[in-house]
Amino acid sequence: MSFINVPGFVEDVALDDSDKVITVPAGERWELLGVYADLSTTTAVGVRQLEIEIATATGVLIRLEFGETQAQSVANKLYAAALGLVSEVHVAGEMVFEQLPAFHLVEGDTVRVFDSAVIDAGADDLVVQINRLSSSEK
Repeated sequence: MSFINVPGFVEDVALDDSDKVITVPAGERWELLGVYADLSTTTAVGVRQLEIEIATATGVLIRLEFGETQAQSVANKLYAAALGLVSEVHVAGEMVFEQLPAFHLVEGDTVRVFDSAVIDAGADDLVVQINRLSSSEK
């Protein structure tokens, strides 16, 4: 049994949803390199807070606030990376970098990105991309 590491990404680009869950497929292992999120909010008044949640079948491993809070009618791009890039200043509409601990995930583990404030979950547009090294049994 051997494993081959392949860089790549998995994404969820469906609109009208601010709660995304991406699951490691059967037979794969992932080294999580980064999480990209692009949140465009509606005019519904309220302050959104994106969070990243990494979980296994036994429960949540970690839950982190992702970037700063975001108001209505704004589009923000966020990237959390295991590279240690951390921003200190957030300007609406510009890319924000956050530090993400390194994780090795196995089949069935999940990465969830969501608005914990649930302001307009069925209408805000959240696009998520998971950058990872994928290993599968060969």
